[in-house]
Amino acid sequence: MVDMKICEVSQYYAPYTGGQEAYVRGLSRTIAKRGHRVSVVTTSKPDNESHDLGVEIAWHSAALRPMNNPISFAAIRETELLESSDVIHVHNEHSFLSLSVAALRERFSAPLVLTVHGQLKFGSLLYDTIRSVYSKSAGNLILRKADCVFVNSHEDGLDVLRRGVPRERVIEVSNAIDTNYLSQFEHSRAPTETIQRLGLEDNAKVILFVGRLIPRKGIRTLLEAFERYFLLDRDVVLVVVGDGPLAPILRSASARATSRKAIIWKPWIEPSLLYSLYQAATVFVLPSLAEVCPTALLEALFFGCQCIATDIPGVRDHFRGMVTLVPPNDSQTLAGELRRLVEDREDTGFTREEVRKTLAQRYNWESVADAYLSTFAKLVAVG
Repeated sequence: MVDMKICEVSQYYAPYTGGQEAYVRGLSRTIAKRGHRVSVVTTSKPDNESHDLGVEIAWHSAALRPMNNPISFAAIRETELLESSDVIHVHNEHSFLSLSVAALRERFSAPLVLTVHGQLKFGSLLYDTIRSVYSKSAGNLILRKADCVFVNSHEDGLDVLRRGVPRERVIEVSNAIDTNYLSQFEHSRAPTETIQRLGLEDNAKVILFVGRLIPRKGIRTLLEAFERYFLLDRDVVLVVVGDGPLAPILRSASARATSRKAIIWKPWIEPSLLYSLYQAATVFVLPSLAEVCPTALLEALFFGCQCIATDIPGVRDHFRGMVTLVPPNDSQTLAGELRRLVEDREDTGFTREEVRKTLAQRYNWESVADAYLSTFAKLVAVG
C-alpha cells in the first residue's frame, strides 16, 4: 500500500479525556506506525502543547464553546494542510469543525471521510431539540458531502441509511483497545492494594463509574440509585472517576455521605491507578443515555469486571450477553441490578477467557486501521 498523507479532523484530542478523543488518538497512532503521514487538526488547544509520537498536531483555540462544541476558524487556517492531504477524515457530524471542513469541500481534491460517533443525546429538552434541528440540516449536509461514512455500530449504520446515505458508502467498524498495553497493568495484588490506597476496609465492595460528568452519562440516575439503596450499606462504596459540568452535583452527594466514605470522587487519576481500580471493582456501571462502543466499558471487561450498562443503540449491538443491560433513566432497576451483582456474581455465560478472546479479535486497533486504510486507498485510487 502506497504511503498516504492523512489529515484527521477532531474538535477534541488528547490530553482532553473522552471516548472520541481516545478513538482518534488510537487510530492516528496505529496508522502512523504503518508509515503513513498523519496530521490532526483540533480545537482543543491545551495550556501546554503536547506531542504525540508519529502524529503531527495542529492545535487551535476556540473562544466560544456552546454546548461544548468549539467554534473556530481552524479549517480556514489549515487550508494548505487540507489541500495537500490525500485523505481528509472528519470525526462527529455534530462538530462545528467537521461542518466547516464540509462547507469548504469543493476547495479540496482529497476524498472526505466521516466517522459518526453515535447518536448524540444531552438529556435536556432544549439541547436535544437544538441537536435534532442541527442533525436534520447541518448534520445531513456533512453526510451528503462525505465520500464514505464509517459507523461504530449496526444501529448507527441504520440511522445513517435512513438519513439518505447510499448503502455502498457506509462501513461499520468498532472501537478498539490495546490489549497488549493493558496486560502490563495486570497483577494479583491490584485489588487489595487499590482498596488500601483508597483507605477502605478490606471487605469493601466497589461500584465504579468512569466518564465525563455530563447529563448524557446518566450520573444523576447513578447517584439516585446509590443514595436510595446503598448509602447505609457500610460495605458498598461508589467510586467516580471523571470531571465535567455536573461536578457540583457529585460534590454535594459526597458531602451528604459524611457518616462514612460512601462516595469517593476522583476528577482525574493516573492510568495505572485506573487499571488497578478496574481490577478492584465489584461492578462497573455506565448508565448513559447515548453511547456507541465506549472505551471504559471495553477496558472494564478486559480486566474482568461485572458490568452494567444501559440498553441503548450501540451498547446492545456490541455487548448484549457480556454485560447486564438496564433501561436508561431508571434508578430503581439500576439499583436492583447493582444490588444483585454486588451480592452475588452473575454467570453471563461468557468466561473471562472468552471475553478476552472476543476483545482481542473484534476490538483491536490493527483490524480497525486495516478497515480504514483499505477504504482510504480505494478512494485515493478512484481520485
